Amino acid sequence: MIRKPWPRTAWRSPRVAAGRGGRHRQAFPGLGWVTGNTDLTAGVADPVTAPGDPYLGSFQAAIDAGVPFVMVSLASYPRIDPRHLAVFSSRTMRTLLRQQMHFGGVIISDDMGAAAAVASLSPAARAIDFLSAGGT
Repeated sequence: MIRKPWPRTAWRSPRVAAGRGGRHRQAFPGLGWVTGNTDLTAGVADPVTAPGDPYLGSFQAAIDAGVPFVMVSLASYPRIDPRHLAVFSSRTMRTLLRQQMHFGGVIISDDMGAAAAVASLSPAARAIDFLSAGGT
């Protein structure tokens, strides 16, 4: 299967990921396999990405280079956490990002204000669920 390029995903080259912008890495753990846009569509999922996926290397390179922020995606990643969107997943934020990838910076969310991916939840539930799962 060929990974589809998605313009909002993390940069695929670890060299570029570590040096591009330097402020944050976005859409963790990546949007390369999704077909929808979480701003406009609910139920966007990546059925392929799993812990240890080689495409997480661009994020690892950025973490190793000291990136201070990682933005977590609003898509779901059933091979990482079959029950939660990444932005509400302790497996994504605490286990994968913090423990396995050793990220010590700030975990931020993608836009949870008007995104269709989270429209079914109250703003309070969005905030509580994000912070409870490991967001900062």
